[in-house]
This record gives sequence, C-alpha cells and structure tokens, in this order.
Amino acid sequence: MKKVLKLFLITLLVIPVCNVKAQTLQQMYNQLAELERQQSKVNSGKKLTNTQINNLKVEINNLSASINNTEKEITKATNDIKDSEKKIEQKKEETDQMLLYLQLSNGHGDSLLEYIFEAENYTDFIYRYAVVNQMSDYNNELTNELNNLIEELTTKKKELATKQEQLSTQRQEQSSKLATLNANLDELTEEGTSIADDIKSLKLDIDKYEKMGCPRNADVNTYAKQHLASVVGVANGWNLPVSSAIVTSQFQIVRTDCIGCGGSSHRGIDLGVPSGTNVYAAANGQVAYVVTSGSSLSCGGIKVYVYHNVNGRLYTTVYMHLSRALVRAGQNVTPNTVIAKSGGTESYDNCSTGAHLHFGVANGNTVSGFNSNAFNPRNLAFLSSAADGVSLSR
Repeated sequence: MKKVLKLFLITLLVIPVCNVKAQTLQQMYNQLAELERQQSKVNSGKKLTNTQINNLKVEINNLSASINNTEKEITKATNDIKDSEKKIEQKKEETDQMLLYLQLSNGHGDSLLEYIFEAENYTDFIYRYAVVNQMSDYNNELTNELNNLIEELTTKKKELATKQEQLSTQRQEQSSKLATLNANLDELTEEGTSIADDIKSLKLDIDKYEKMGCPRNADVNTYAKQHLASVVGVANGWNLPVSSAIVTSQFQIVRTDCIGCGGSSHRGIDLGVPSGTNVYAAANGQVAYVVTSGSSLSCGGIKVYVYHNVNGRLYTTVYMHLSRALVRAGQNVTPNTVIAKSGGTESYDNCSTGAHLHFGVANGNTVSGFNSNAFNPRNLAFLSSAADGVSLSR
C-alpha cells in the first residue's frame, strides 16, 4: 500500500499546473441556476430527513418508555414469585406446627397414625381422621394455589423477558436508522463549502465581473487577470503561508492516512503549526470568500479563499481550520498580510484532529469549483522538494 501511495504522490508531482479553461459570464449564470436547483433539492432532502429523524426520535423514546415499563413488570413478577415461595414455606410450617400441637396436646408423640388409630371408638376415629385430612387438604390446596401462581408468574416473566428483548432490538434498529439519517443529512453538505456558500461566492464573482463591464459572452478569466494585475499586481512566485511548519498530511483524492476518514478526499496539505499561528497569503491576491458561519464550518472550520494572478495564470488558495479570519471578501492581500490565525482544535470542526493549517490550491479563480480544479500544492516550486517531517520556512 505504501508503494502505491508513493507512486500516486510521485505521479501528482509531475502533473503540469494548467490554467483554467475559458468561462463566460453566461456560463457562470448557468452554473448559478444549477446550484440553486441543487440547493432546492438539498433543502427538500433536509426537510424530509429532519422529519424522518424527528419521527424516529419519537419512536425511540416510546420504545425506551415501553422497555422501562417492561423492566418494572419483570421486577414485580420476580418479587411476586419470591413472595409466593415464602408463603408456601410459611403455610407448610404452620400446618406442621398445628399437627404437631394436636399430636402433643393429646399425648401421642409425633406420629399422626398413632393419633388416628388410638381413637377410643369409631366416632372418635372418624373425627381424628377428618381433622388430619382437613388440615392436609387445606395445606395442599394452599400449596397448589401458590404453585400455580408461581407457574403463572414464571411464564409471565419469560414472556416479559422476550418482549424486552424484542423492544431492545427495535430500539437498536431505530437508533441505527437515526444514525444513517444523520449521516445522510451531513452528506448533503459538500466538502469545503456548502452549496449555499458556493451560491454566495458565485454571486459575488458575477457581481464583480458585471461591475467590470464584462459582457455575458466574454471570457471572465481575461477580466480576472486584468483586475488582479491592476489592484495587487502580478505575483512572480509563491510563499509558505506560515513562518515555519512541517507537512503532516498529504494531498489525496481518496484519503488513506487518517483513521476514521472513511475514504474522504483531502484536497490540500496539512502544515503542522500551533493554534493561533499567523497565517499569511501565499501570494499577492484578493480575498474571494470567507466562511465564518453556516454548515460549511462542520468540516474545515473557518476558511479563507484568495484569488491570485501568478505569472499570468489564475489560481485560488484556501486556508482551513482557522481560529479567526482577519480579512473580508474583496480585500487586497500580499504575502505579508496576516489573513487569519490558525486553529484546528475548535469543537465545531469535525474534520480536524489537531492544531494545524490546511493549505490548498486550485487552478482558476473559483470558490464553487475549487475541489474539481484543485491540484497538489507539492507541484508548487517551494513545496515540491520539501521532505516530510523537515521544517519549512518562508
């Protein structure tokens, strides 16, 4: 597996960095319309999923209540059985004591047969026999009743135990469904940015190009290059986005270096730095979009996207797992601009396993299409020869 991963990484290193394909303003409008359709579908899916989740929660609560009641019934049946067994022993003891008292009071020792057969006459014999028989019948009747009650309670206890097992199984099944629905709900949000954030960022881009006077059928990349060249200049290279760091995780389309990542992608590299470290723009550029709220925070936390024109080519960089963003959309930045503070340990960021900065780069000026245009930052000259575990500096 390590050989395959190394071959995969080497292959990525030799892939040339290509410029983004031409895109017109009309195509951006078409993309926006498609995203809005997807958003509507996602919202419907979320609504349905949330309804299913709420219904399942009610079912699980009802099942839990039934299980608790069943457990109480089992406890009561168990206690009733114990009480009945005690009563049987008590009745036997009482009857034996009565018979013993009868025998001793008549001076006949401890033999009931002697008591019966030493009758003075037939009438006395019948009387004695009837007394012994009546007491024996009474004892047997009580014992039988109590034994029947124990048998009934034992049967009920078994039935309740079966019911409890069935309810527990149902609750487990419903809990599994609930976990699946929650997972499906999470999957309705894309990696990096949500569809809602993609729509917002695309609207910002469209508005920017329209203010530049870009016609619907014109290539927006031409206008983007001119705009960046005029406001921040054309950058001639890249810089490490932190003062110093080591690479702790690689760019992977299907992630293999993270326990529990579930085959998710990692379209960037992780730079190991303490939380609160200054994060700089990797090159001259303009802040395109900042994520500080919403569902996009669930994976990647606070994020800053920056548009660049480096040597006449358009790029987008992203900085994730931030504790604070210090810039706003539309702000011009340079490699000396502190755009954020690193994080990686915030509780809302489910995709972070420790303090670090996630740094990603993509062809073109695009937030909504970042993942599809992302490439390995190792392709950039200042990172291509950096060995893992060796500290990098600006």
